[in-house]
Amino acid sequence: MLRASPRLEVPRLDPRNAVVYVVSHWPGGGNDRVKKLLRLREHFAKLILVTPGQSAVSNDEQLTVPPWPNPNGLFRMLKLEAAKTAADRYLYLTGMAQLFVQALRRPLLRSIAAQLAEGREVCLLTTAPPHAHGLIGLYVKRRFPEVRWLMDWQDLWTYDENYYLLSPPLYRSRVRRLERRMLETADLNITTNRRAAEVLNGLYDVPVERLRSIHHHFHRPDLQVEPAGEARLGADPAPAIRIGFMGFLFKPPRVPGMQLVSAVQAMRKAGLPVELHVHGSVQPGVQKQLADRADGIVLHGFTPHEKAIGMMARYDYLALLLADLPNCRNVMSIKLPHYMITERPIIAIVPDQSAIADMVRETGTGVVIPSNADWPRQLEAFLRAADPSALMAQRREEAIEAYAWSRISLEWMQAITGNEA
Repeated sequence: MLRASPRLEVPRLDPRNAVVYVVSHWPGGGNDRVKKLLRLREHFAKLILVTPGQSAVSNDEQLTVPPWPNPNGLFRMLKLEAAKTAADRYLYLTGMAQLFVQALRRPLLRSIAAQLAEGREVCLLTTAPPHAHGLIGLYVKRRFPEVRWLMDWQDLWTYDENYYLLSPPLYRSRVRRLERRMLETADLNITTNRRAAEVLNGLYDVPVERLRSIHHHFHRPDLQVEPAGEARLGADPAPAIRIGFMGFLFKPPRVPGMQLVSAVQAMRKAGLPVELHVHGSVQPGVQKQLADRADGIVLHGFTPHEKAIGMMARYDYLALLLADLPNCRNVMSIKLPHYMITERPIIAIVPDQSAIADMVRETGTGVVIPSNADWPRQLEAFLRAADPSALMAQRREEAIEAYAWSRISLEWMQAITGNEA
């Protein structure tokens, strides 16, 4: 349960007079969560996407700033990659994104000052990771306390070992202090699910009034089913049980993709014709590891988001995979709502008590196989006995529709303006 505190006053905006800055580390917005936010542009006086870029751009829809050059590039010129990696790790407290953050500081403050001088109300929305974006909010709030600052914690920071352990031990206490300043200063801390909000409230003392969970979404027009017929290297000529996966499968320890590969190959040796189709980038080192293990594993490589969603609809099952780690219980996969609209059963190999398990069970869109158990054995038993049509009959459409962009967009409007419906 979230702990309440005395009511805190935060700025509220009139959308007709509001200028919204959305800071993303990727040109075009990056993931679908941010890209859909850009569709809210018509509801505000201005909505400006702020990103790194090769050259400076400043207009009513875009603010692009080239990051500062990295002085440690000298080590690469000298072919001292190990020295460069070490220098990058110790020079930048919050990672390489600081080069963009520091370059952005003055142009963004100038732009906000100009909007305020025109009588506009301003909202700043920073997305993390990279968590260095929280520095932007701190800079803006120090100069302009009246700006409404939203921090979208798509992944938590020090609670997530994948990010926290990237900081050298020497810096970790400083990182925790910096994170606390961000959490305390932001007018609203947004998470992707209730469990993550409970972590920020219970362990990080963020008051409930400065917390909001906004789920990832789906948008049905994004689903354009792709016809079959691609080359199926390593696949069976006869029909098989085809499992699709979209995104990064090989990200240990959080996503133990090699364990899933081993499970698939063990099932095939036991006579169960299973194929695993991976639509996402695979690191060169992993590709080499898979070179002699291609039987039943089909690597499609990077596939654009909208196309990948449509391709998922061709498979018998769709897989999600998370190890049983503390933070994995509070992670919400951005692909899960998109999986739901393919109307294919989801196999969620995740912690039994987790945000993803909650969502799959609440919507009736698949089965949860606890990743803290002998899940390869349970996966084989499930695939031998499962009836996909029976699983589809368990779908709860009303619960699924709670994740539609038409509803999630209203939650974003309320968060940005501070005005509840």
